[in-house]
Amino acid sequence: SSWAAVNPGAGFAETEIYQKLTGQLDQFPWYEKKLWRLYDAFDYAINLENTGLVAYSGEVDKQKEAADLMETALKSHGIGMTHIIGPKTGHKYEPGARDQVEELVDRIVGRGRNLIPKQVRFATYTLKYNRMHWVTVDALAQHWERGVVNAELTSTGIKANTRNVTAVTFSPMNLRASRPQVELDGQILSAPRVYQLADWSVSYRKVDGKWEAAKPADALVKKHDLQGPIDDAFMNSFVMVEPSAAGWHRHLDEWVKNELADGLFQWRRQFRGNARVKSVADVNAADIENSNLVLWGDPQSNPLIERLLPFLPIDWTPKSLTMAGQKHEASKSAPALIYPNPLNPKKYLVLNSGFSFAHFGAMSNSRQTPKLPDWAVLDIGVSAADRKQGKGVLAAGFFDENWLVQ
Repeated sequence: SSWAAVNPGAGFAETEIYQKLTGQLDQFPWYEKKLWRLYDAFDYAINLENTGLVAYSGEVDKQKEAADLMETALKSHGIGMTHIIGPKTGHKYEPGARDQVEELVDRIVGRGRNLIPKQVRFATYTLKYNRMHWVTVDALAQHWERGVVNAELTSTGIKANTRNVTAVTFSPMNLRASRPQVELDGQILSAPRVYQLADWSVSYRKVDGKWEAAKPADALVKKHDLQGPIDDAFMNSFVMVEPSAAGWHRHLDEWVKNELADGLFQWRRQFRGNARVKSVADVNAADIENSNLVLWGDPQSNPLIERLLPFLPIDWTPKSLTMAGQKHEASKSAPALIYPNPLNPKKYLVLNSGFSFAHFGAMSNSRQTPKLPDWAVLDIGVSAADRKQGKGVLAAGFFDENWLVQ
């Protein structure tokens, strides 16, 4: 990245307090509350340690609460926050305070970024956000639980401890020792020799509770940009693939038609662009290589679904839909899920879902959090517009770190 300072001036820092949901939490499904961790800044406060931070708030701006709460979260990690207040000011910059902010930010930029800090403290709940300076988290023991790496450069190499992390890479550029030693969670590990002017990195993976040199994974594993949830497919290039024939059930066909049309409308409305839509016959090798595929329909209406169904963790017939051991009527339900594309496991395959916050996120970006996890079985009698707080979701969950049903 090319920035050196963080200057928040308004907005929200987490979901529950900002949306005034305290006391209403039992109305939200467990997976939606867990997914608030994707963006709740309190959970990531420690990650601001290695950058310049200057916050601004108007004294009477209601959004000042977010900065106040964030300051408390930072203090719990021993991190201070410079907070400039615009006297008697609402949701705008007060001229004198603006000058203060500019001076402080310019001073930070003048010093430049610390490209290789001696110490890195990093926290994450997802491999979507998995890197801090010379530390990269390559795998978690369990997604959406707090993963932590505390790492320090020493005279002999690197010393680090972790929590909920099962694979990690260290890539500092200023190791002092030519033959470094890595101490990871108290375990002494070998590391490659450092050569002048050559990039250096080392990767480890935890196997049966012990760290060892990482080897390429043979099986499907969750990794950066391939970790879910469903909404993650829409953060990169994607192609909507529409049905090409009538499906098993008329009501399911109608539901698919309406959900696809609504998904395209909401994408245009909120993201100011037209999503690409193709027929199955028009999907080509470039689409498979470069884009996530979003398939709509059932195995009879969409030949790509029929082709790929044997590789997906669901059992879907004209009579029943079985997911995570639970059987549902195929005429009344539909699967929505995200999974590595069997035709190209570096990209996603999605079934029957657009971005899941479509009917809630237009009102406020604080509501643009995923409403579905990695997979769900949906009641086709409930439209996306009415799928609030889990209504119409018959079953849902996350795949484990190997993309298996938990």
